[in-house]
Amino acid sequence: RAMRFACRIVSSLEALTDSSDEPQWVNVKLTREDDFNEIWLYPKYGGEAVDGFPIDFKLMVSLDGAEWTEVVSKTDYPVPAYTPDTPQPEVFSFETVHAGYVKIVATKLFSTSNMWTGWQTVYLMQFAEMCVYKK
Repeated sequence: RAMRFACRIVSSLEALTDSSDEPQWVNVKLTREDDFNEIWLYPKYGGEAVDGFPIDFKLMVSLDGAEWTEVVSKTDYPVPAYTPDTPQPEVFSFETVHAGYVKIVATKLFSTSNMWTGWQTVYLMQFAEMCVYKK
């Protein structure tokens, strides 16, 4: 049985750049330190597609926000399915850790070019929500 103890909405947090390989990151301080072994990332939906889910990224954890341990590393991660009626998280499982912070480090970003970007290609990382769980 999964126990959810910390969710943080991060949709207003966005990394935007003109380079696909300029690393971008976001730190999230959890509501408390605890043991967990899953991170759920909910994609941000834009229009009729998923916008901003990173292609290459690492999930890292920390007790103090200064020293980090990598728990997940993904390369060429596929764009998550677009399910606006029933949003589905991307679930990343790993060995149980005790931490109070999560860091998402993207080394290759999603690209888009649309009327909101003035039809120029921009690279971004954005999420609707992040949760941590202990199963």
